[in-house]
Amino acid sequence: MRKDIGDKIYSIIIIILVFSIVYQTSFLLVNTKDSTPVVLSENYIVENEEQEMATNNSATTELELKENEVEKNSDDFSADQDVDISLYMYLVQQVIPYNSKTSNYTLKDIIKYITKVDFNDPKTLISSQIPIIHSYEEDNVEISVEEEKEIYSITASKPLNSDEVEVNNTSDKPLVLLYSTHTTESYTSTDKTKIDYTSYARTTNEEHNVLAVGAEVKKVLEEKYGIVVVHDTTVHDYPSYAQSYSNSLETIKKNLKKYPSIQYVFDIHRDGLVDNPSNKEKYATVVNEVNSAKIMMVVGLNHDNSAMNLKFSEKVYQGFKEMYPSIALPTVKRSTAKYNQFARDNAMLFEVGSNLSTLEEAKASGKFLGDVLGKVITDKENN
Repeated sequence: MRKDIGDKIYSIIIIILVFSIVYQTSFLLVNTKDSTPVVLSENYIVENEEQEMATNNSATTELELKENEVEKNSDDFSADQDVDISLYMYLVQQVIPYNSKTSNYTLKDIIKYITKVDFNDPKTLISSQIPIIHSYEEDNVEISVEEEKEIYSITASKPLNSDEVEVNNTSDKPLVLLYSTHTTESYTSTDKTKIDYTSYARTTNEEHNVLAVGAEVKKVLEEKYGIVVVHDTTVHDYPSYAQSYSNSLETIKKNLKKYPSIQYVFDIHRDGLVDNPSNKEKYATVVNEVNSAKIMMVVGLNHDNSAMNLKFSEKVYQGFKEMYPSIALPTVKRSTAKYNQFARDNAMLFEVGSNLSTLEEAKASGKFLGDVLGKVITDKENN
């Protein structure tokens, strides 16, 4: 009951927040429109000219002079307006470097640069207004329990939420699926790694986004532990962010059908935080004298397989504490979310650092994550 009340309060806060932003933006646009100077039209001048000529022919010359003067002023204003717009666009190009190759700037581009809030990334929007909500993940998938069970049955031979032991597939077949629902999530650009952003803290370059972290996880699992991994690099959140989880569910289904041996499904993300000192410290850590990014697991509880996911998260968390004590943040549990974790018993969402972490820190943590997962999986498969 307490969770339900909390979810309702959460929803109300989000609605108020969105309404406030829309209202303020509309107010700004209306005032901007109302402040535009008024220029007399040619028709207005001609009508006045005809009235004056009917009453006083001697005023014709004077009216013509006035008409020419107003038309000249109007032309001058239009020219000034063009200059102002050109100057505005030039200034915008100078202050929004990540989009300097484009001339179609909007209010959203300016807001992203000034506030570090990306309207395409709800995590930065919400955490900027409500500091305690940093782990928000938009879960847009609408799916029935029957459909969840159907997807689960692609690879599993036992019911959801069952403790019955499964017979594992041979070791030469893929056991792990790595993917990223928010594929373009990226990190802070540094002198060592210059990131060409698609939008704030996002890039389609897989060497500079969370796919690079997944590659580090895959490398450790395969080279150190001999675990066969499928790393699916499909982009799910670009150009549309809203359907990210629906898109990644299709990726999961495709891979489970192609590789029915897969038992572990891991979604690699990074958190989205507003740029301030406390948030920079939240994910900063040093592991084995290497600057690294902390890792947080997120578990969706709104499906029948959540108990098994929670049990797996506890094993992974214990593995972090034994191998790399400083790297793990407390696990976040979301009662209204699924995160496609109904697909497997051992499905998990990992937030590796945040947008304020560097790519080097995140990749270092990717190796540590691979090491912990390799140990947990090996122990689980051998027992």
